[in-house]
Amino acid sequence: MKLSLIAAGMLAAVSGTALAASNVTLYGVLDAGVTVSKQHGGSTLVNMSNGNWLGNRWGIKGEEELGGGNNVFFKLEQGFELSSGKEASEGKAFNREAALGLNGSWGTFAMGRFGGLSSDSGSYSILGGAPYTTSFSTIGNMYSAFYLTDRYDNSVVYQTVIS
Repeated sequence: MKLSLIAAGMLAAVSGTALAASNVTLYGVLDAGVTVSKQHGGSTLVNMSNGNWLGNRWGIKGEEELGGGNNVFFKLEQGFELSSGKEASEGKAFNREAALGLNGSWGTFAMGRFGGLSSDSGSYSILGGAPYTTSFSTIGNMYSAFYLTDRYDNSVVYQTVIS
C-alpha cells in the first residue's frame, strides 16, 4: 500500500512536469496515393502507394529557454507506411531523427541520429532540395540525381551562426 502511494505520487510529479512544457509540438506528414499499372498482355494492378512526394512520418519536438539567449531542444521523428502502419525501418524507433541539443547566438550543438550532410534528410542537410530528377517514381528525390549519404546513429553536430 505504501509503495503504491509513493509510485502514484511520483507519477503525479512526472506528469505535472510534462504538462508544464509549453513549447512541445506534435506533427506529421501523411502522403498516400493510388498507383495503376499494366504491362502489355497483363492485367491492370491498382495499389495504394506510400510516400509519393514526402515520406510518411510523425514526430514530437520541443524547445525550452535556458536564459541568456540559449535553448535546449529535442526532436524525435518516426517514419512509417500509411497503408499498413509498419515502421519504415523495422526495429528502429524514431528512425528518421532523434536529437537532443543546445542552441544560442554561438550556434547549435546536437547529438543523436541525423541525416548525413548530403542526404537531403533531417535538420542538418546542406542540399535542401532537388535541382532535377531522372525518374517519375522519385519526384523530388535527390537519390535519382546524386550519390547521397543516409542517416547516421551516434552523431554529433555543430553548426555555426554566420552574421
